[in-house]
This record gives sequence, structure tokens and C-alpha cells, in this order.
Amino acid sequence: MPELKLKSLALGLCIAIGGMAVGRTVDAATIVGPLTDPTGVDGLLVDGKLYNVTFLKPNSYNEAYSATPPYFLGNMSLASDAALALLSALNSLGPSFPPGEMILGEAVFVPYALTGGTVYYVWLYGEGVGGWSKGAPFNDVMDSGGSIINGRFTQFSLAPYVTGTIKVAGAATTGFTGLRCGDIVVDVSSKEQTSSPPGWTGPWFATPKWQRQANATGSWASGSCSYQVAVPAKSEFDVYLLPSIREVPCGGYDTVTSTPAQAGWFKVDAGDEKTQDFTLDSVACTRLE
Repeated sequence: MPELKLKSLALGLCIAIGGMAVGRTVDAATIVGPLTDPTGVDGLLVDGKLYNVTFLKPNSYNEAYSATPPYFLGNMSLASDAALALLSALNSLGPSFPPGEMILGEAVFVPYALTGGTVYYVWLYGEGVGGWSKGAPFNDVMDSGGSIINGRFTQFSLAPYVTGTIKVAGAATTGFTGLRCGDIVVDVSSKEQTSSPPGWTGPWFATPKWQRQANATGSWASGSCSYQVAVPAKSEFDVYLLPSIREVPCGGYDTVTSTPAQAGWFKVDAGDEKTQDFTLDSVACTRLE
């Protein structure tokens, strides 16, 4: 059967019901793998930089970091900031780990210091949406072999990302008041499309293999907003703007136009960035007949 390619299934939903379709994009971080046994978090914002976090399940610190030391080793302040950012993401995204796997319950660890044979960590524990907390910093013998630390170590790495400014000064916004930068969503979608599973005989609506969204930030009154969205390395993507306006004055759905309307295809190497700026031309409201 032929495949029907859609730019984005989410875009169609946005057109149908306005900003509600992208209301979950305030936190641009995304879980990698299943919610019940995640392998990491991508696009975590820590002190102005985007990181990808990998959850490691070794028997000891030595095993976890034999090839690459912890990213924040020697910097307790930054490790603590990273742990707080991860805490916010975990509480928002709500992952959990297989039951009975961890002696301390569900926990993840961010190492920040190594003195002799002792490792110091910032750690988080909990599960589900809103169920995660930060524990007090503590230390454990480096070769503990999991007898105390039976959880997930973390490895942080700088995430490839797309960034830019959105000029909003001069945009036609008739009928709208109190607009914020967060009312604009930046959608980043892969060029690669999903394909039908083996043996599928019905129609297949191909959608982007991956899609990331983030609300723009900044002050609308300044005339310019900004954005950052983490992307998978070496995977082609395009970028466009969507509305996510809280109150639509005509009772219908919101739309935006911009220059360019859509930008791509781009590809970013690991640890690098791509800059793509936009000018917002209009914010409009269309009545539902």
C-alpha cells in the first residue's frame, strides 16, 4: 500500500484545536527509551547549556566511568545545578525503573568529586510524575560494587542543538493582547519518516521519526524571543513555528506565519549547534464554523 506522508501529525492536531495540542512543550527535555525503564534524558537545560543524560547501570563507579569520567567531576556547584535540572525533568516527565531493582528505591546519582577511593554524589530518588526528590549529598567507596549504590549513575554530554531568535516586533497581532514569547512553539522534526511494520497491509500515515518542541523564551516587549532545542546528532531536520496561545479571542484556533515559513534540512554534529532565526509575521485567529 502507498504511504501517505504527513509533515507532522501533531501539526494537523494543532490546526484542529489550537494551542492545546502543544501545551506539553514547556519543558523541552525528553525521555529516551520507555517511561518504565528509561535509558536517559535528552535536551536538559543546565545553566544555559543543553545536555543529554545517559543512565548507566553498572556494578560500581569504576565500571560506570572506566572510559569517560563524570562530566561534572570537580565541580559540585554545576553538578548540583545539573541534578536540580534533572529533578525538574523527572518530576515533569514521570519515569520509573523496574521494581525491586534498586536497594535504595528508584535513584539516580550525579558524581561531583573523587578523593582517594571515595566518590561524592548528588542523588535523586522517587518515581512517577511529581514523585522525585533530591537527597542530601553523600559519599560512598568507589569500589562498592553496588552493595550501597544500586541505582543509575548518570553521564552528561553536551547536546547538539538548534538555536535562534524570533523577531516579534512588527508582527500583525490584531485581536490578541498580552502575548508572551512562550505562546510561540518551535517545532523540530526529522526528515526521516516512520515506515509501516512488516506485514502491514493497510494505509500507512508516515510521520517524522522524531520530533522535538520547545516554547520560545524571553520578553515579547523587547521585540525578540529566543529558543534552543536539542536534536539527535547527524540526523537531518527542519524547523518551523507553531502557536500555543492560552486565550484565542475569536473562539476558534490560532495560527502563525513567519519568515521563513519553514527552514531545513539541517544536520548537527555531536556537541555542535545550528543557528536559525525567524521573523514572526502574524498571529491570527480563525473561527470554527
